[in-house]
Amino acid sequence: RLDAIAAGEHDDYIRSWAEGAAAYSQPLLLRPFHEMNGYWYPWSIGVNGNTAEDYVAAWRHLHDIFTEAGADNVSWVWSINTLAHFDQSIDVEAVYPGDDVVDWVAASGFNWGTSQPWSSWLSPAEVFDTTYAVLSSFEKPVMFSEVGTGGDGGDAVAWVSDAYDYFAGLEELRAVVWFDRSYNSTVDFRLSADQKRVSRAALDDPRLAPPLETVPLG
Repeated sequence: RLDAIAAGEHDDYIRSWAEGAAAYSQPLLLRPFHEMNGYWYPWSIGVNGNTAEDYVAAWRHLHDIFTEAGADNVSWVWSINTLAHFDQSIDVEAVYPGDDVVDWVAASGFNWGTSQPWSSWLSPAEVFDTTYAVLSSFEKPVMFSEVGTGGDGGDAVAWVSDAYDYFAGLEELRAVVWFDRSYNSTVDFRLSADQKRVSRAALDDPRLAPPLETVPLG
């Protein structure tokens, strides 16, 4: 439960990580309590009795401990799940912890294709458009912190190519992270050799020059 974190019940554990981060001293991106607008994590809103207020309090308490430990090398990534896949009953703006404790706003977004009973083939724009509009409203750099496509129901190589073209048109997008896992043996989101080839070629597009960081795997 998030209120246990906010109440300090896990401070010793959290502090050990904060002190480790401070000792490391190199830049770190930390993404706590991600995809809280879903239902599959114990920190999700509505799971274990968690409320939006609990979420904000837990995040801010976590941030305070890292600040006290001197871990100013940590950048804080607030990350929702894409709004494309299921009816949203969670007001994501209500779980935003505040500009003073958030450095990046982010989202996970996948094209599951026809691999799941509830899914269909979605273009990159269909996966991210609505979510990007919400993230852009916070006036923070935007990250797509988990991105991937399955191959059931369409052309996965073309999807990656289309994704880079789509990313290049998003002015607030500053980072893209490709997801490197197979999900429960039902859909493989890892970039294939052909997808990596497309990724490398896409990075020659001047629209994808820094400050947009797109680092394909391999």
